[in-house]
Amino acid sequence: MENKLYGNSTCGENLVVFECPIDETETVEIVLSDPHKYGNGNAVETFLDSLYTYPGTAFGRQMIQQGAPQRTLGIVVMVVSFIMLSVALFSTILKVPHSGTIWLFGLMSLFAGAFFVLDSPNFCLSGMS
Repeated sequence: MENKLYGNSTCGENLVVFECPIDETETVEIVLSDPHKYGNGNAVETFLDSLYTYPGTAFGRQMIQQGAPQRTLGIVVMVVSFIMLSVALFSTILKVPHSGTIWLFGLMSLFAGAFFVLDSPNFCLSGMS
């Protein structure tokens, strides 16, 4: 993303997977150049620090495991929020006083859980390319 509005904050932040079925005796050569006009002096170092080789589907499992605790917490919070929203619905039907507060806590919990899930490391709504 070369754009003055983004600056260099997004450089090196995208995950790209290349499947390269080769033997252990073959050599893979990676040629690097700096295509960034807006300056990110650490782009090459960031790339080299994040370069991994994994056999088969081990890469996907490793990436998913990195954000698992945060996603699990988010899912638990969302389940609790659905329970709270159900209680709020029934309390509204039964005309229990102050049921609006339960609605607020339920919605707040729902959005907090969604934030935990969406903000977890290596979470992407689009498929890996």
